[in-house]
Amino acid sequence: MKIYIYSEAVSPRLTYIAKLLFDDLLGIPSEIISNLESVYEKEFVINYSNQQGVGLQIEPSKLLFEKRILNENPKVGQLEGFPTLFASDKNSFQFDVFSAAFYLVSRYEEYLPHRTDKHNRFDPEQSIAFLNDFLDKPVVNIWAEYLGKRLKEVYPRIEFQSKKFSFINTIDVDYAYAYLEKGIIRTIGALTRDFVTGNFQEFKSRFQTYFGSKEDPFNTFEHILTFHKRLKLNSIFFFHVGDYDENDKSISISSPKMQSLIKGVKDYAEVGLHPSYASSTNHQKLGIELRRLSKVVHQPITKSRNHFIKFKLPQTYRELIELDIKEDYSMGYASKMGFRAGICSPFYFYDLDYDAPTNLKVFPFYLMEATIKYYFEEGPEKAMRYFETYIDLVKKHNGTFVSLWHNDSLSEWGQWEGWSTIYEQMLDYVLKK
Repeated sequence: MKIYIYSEAVSPRLTYIAKLLFDDLLGIPSEIISNLESVYEKEFVINYSNQQGVGLQIEPSKLLFEKRILNENPKVGQLEGFPTLFASDKNSFQFDVFSAAFYLVSRYEEYLPHRTDKHNRFDPEQSIAFLNDFLDKPVVNIWAEYLGKRLKEVYPRIEFQSKKFSFINTIDVDYAYAYLEKGIIRTIGALTRDFVTGNFQEFKSRFQTYFGSKEDPFNTFEHILTFHKRLKLNSIFFFHVGDYDENDKSISISSPKMQSLIKGVKDYAEVGLHPSYASSTNHQKLGIELRRLSKVVHQPITKSRNHFIKFKLPQTYRELIELDIKEDYSMGYASKMGFRAGICSPFYFYDLDYDAPTNLKVFPFYLMEATIKYYFEEGPEKAMRYFETYIDLVKKHNGTFVSLWHNDSLSEWGQWEGWSTIYEQMLDYVLKK
């Protein structure tokens, strides 16, 4: 069983988005054909042209047949309670679902001139999803479901094998330790600062940890891994191994204790790279960090998530591809919850500059605990409500829920008191799904 899409022209963009909507989301193979006569020999057909003929007709816009990046401004519409892009009263389907999905998943708008935030990241409040109040909806999945529904009306015999809901648990390790392995100069400087400013509780805690009478508060790894083992849960730990800088305050990879930690985590979980803030604009640094981590674990590193969620398209993804990274987990916003690419399922990155698909698989995330705490300025008592909302939404559309937590947020130390309970509640909730 296969769905055939008739189009007067075959383009890489159309082939890519058809595969995503049909092969990946609806679970039915697809093929683009441009011979009008052969259409009549096929059982399940979409007529993606302005010519009248057999099949379910969807009139195309020009987006998928362009070879350039133009200043697109797709018209937003409403259909059966969900938003659409490339809406048209002249379109019998009411919108060009292929162009709409491609526009969001390719992150077309991030190639156009846009405003950035203080970290030079794409500003989510400038996105078409935020401006039209659908950032909290996985519209590409919704559109695929609607497309399947319409095809079922035309072809009652057609069958789909939609993907099932899945879950990927991830931990970012920005700071493996709060006090330890900072080096003698940084440690003495911190102790002096605590003493001079009268922060004697911090001074005492730092002193006791440094001399071994107290466990470092950020060293939560044994507790996390024990809990994961009890749940039979596989996880990915993304380690920051960049050089010390204003926005990169990780532990040096030259530390034997840090190396031992990474090796110990690798015995029970997957290890990925957490590229530093500085490496997001420096390809040489990115390569150095990748080689550092690979050397410690004695195997290639193939998974990545950028520190501060700081990346730029297409440059960052091209650099990851050049370094043989196969999976990226950065597709989300630091300051907002929601679906940056409009989808709650993994997809392959499409390089608009080269006008070609790539082999880099993108795993979007939709919220993280740091967003709730730092940007929403809310505590753990309200956090579970957000996690339940997004878990339920992703499950409803048979997507992949990617959680994002940090080892320090599970420390029950200082500002993170109460958060480890939310983490355990979240895991219990999602695993029951």
